[in-house]
Amino acid sequence: MKKILGSLLIFVLTLSANVTLKTDKLSLYPGDSLNITIKASGKDIKFPDINQIAGFDIVGIANGSSTTIINGNITNSQTKTYTIVPTNSFTIPKLKVIVDGKEEFTKEKKITLLDPSHTPTSTKGGDYELLLKADKTHLKVGESATVKVIFKRKVTTTASKLYLDEFKNSNFWIKKVGDQNEYIDGDWDVIEQTYLLFAQKSGEFTINPLKANIGILVQKKMPNSFNDPFFNSFFKTMRYKKVFSNPLKFKVDPLPNGLEVFGDFKIFATVDKKETDANKPVNLTIKILGEGNADDIKKFDISIPDAVIYSDEPKVKTYLKEGNYYGEFSQKVAIVADKSYTIPPISFTYYNKYQKKPITIKTKAINIKVKSSPKQTFKDTPKIVTSSKTTPIMKEKTKIVYKQDTFKTIIFYVLGLLSGIALTLLFFKLKIKKSTEQKPLENKILKAKNDKELYNLLLPFASNQNIKPILQKLEENLYKNTKHKIDKDEILDILEI
Repeated sequence: MKKILGSLLIFVLTLSANVTLKTDKLSLYPGDSLNITIKASGKDIKFPDINQIAGFDIVGIANGSSTTIINGNITNSQTKTYTIVPTNSFTIPKLKVIVDGKEEFTKEKKITLLDPSHTPTSTKGGDYELLLKADKTHLKVGESATVKVIFKRKVTTTASKLYLDEFKNSNFWIKKVGDQNEYIDGDWDVIEQTYLLFAQKSGEFTINPLKANIGILVQKKMPNSFNDPFFNSFFKTMRYKKVFSNPLKFKVDPLPNGLEVFGDFKIFATVDKKETDANKPVNLTIKILGEGNADDIKKFDISIPDAVIYSDEPKVKTYLKEGNYYGEFSQKVAIVADKSYTIPPISFTYYNKYQKKPITIKTKAINIKVKSSPKQTFKDTPKIVTSSKTTPIMKEKTKIVYKQDTFKTIIFYVLGLLSGIALTLLFFKLKIKKSTEQKPLENKILKAKNDKELYNLLLPFASNQNIKPILQKLEENLYKNTKHKIDKDEILDILEI
């Protein structure tokens, strides 16, 4: 009889499915994870190689195995658990598993995503509440709204742990403001966190309810088989409760003319000097200060004819003042030229929150005087000397020597000889002066203590095609934290110092 029953059990097991699918839940809330476990029995099992289930990414995989022996018959079982985080209701499709060379398929299973706003543990009506409060819900692109995430619990209850969903939405740029604020409001203990939301595009958007997992320590009585009060004891375990907030709906209007910056700003442009030597840099600083999303101000491109321009990346500082968001935009520009020039007015257009229209603010033009370079003076000097000294002497002597050709010849010979000597001496004097002028630059390059000092020395030579790559390496060292090695002897060879 036992043999018959054993054979019948084996027969039933062989008729049962070799592959099954189970889930840890059939319904869940947004943000919850779902574990899908496939179990297969056989000697050779190959599970599906998948990255997604029903369009949801696999965020975790776990493996397991077991062995069953019935009347000497050994059955091997393997399990594979896939974890996903669904964002909507869906159906798990049939999944293929190869068992002992044969294709086996799991059954489909329907999973339901619950609406947090319809649950009895949402927002109000219990010992715990989670609220979203916005100071306004009708915005323009670039405009900010202040949103407070408020968690409340009755003072008569406990909350040992609190896990709150991250506050995020792809349609808004979200900035956390300050630290959590904790206080008592009547019968409630309150935790409050403030965020600024900046609308990134126009349309109607909904911020879904946030979820809070509240860990509550509860006592459980241990079983006492002796029924003796001495052995009665309790142990604590953590029980979790879910609470959902209300959703928030926003309407965002577009800014005219494709503008992205919203607020109230002023613009300034300053230079470190208005008069400089040829090929020496003038440093321009552009600043935009005011209320609004200064983070979205783009880098300015300055154009000046016959000038070499280097622009640093802009820097933005932001702060909160009396509930409003303020920013300070700053950009530094170095300008090198060999003749006088004008920095043109720099303009910036944005949507003014108070005037409720686009406005353009701009700086005044700045005139920069560039003094003549030593090289230009060298070219002009011989002309000044020969025209001012030689010509008048010739005119004076012509009247006296006109009657005597021999004396006239001697005078011209002497004057020519003296002029030649004077020009020769002048040439060597200028050459010596030029070489002595170059020596200080050579010394400065060799004694440059850091990349910034060397960069400033080479900036006047930015038009030199061989110096440009060296300037580029120095910029990367200064602003990108690279470690390019700079050969100073190579620089001296390029500049022929």
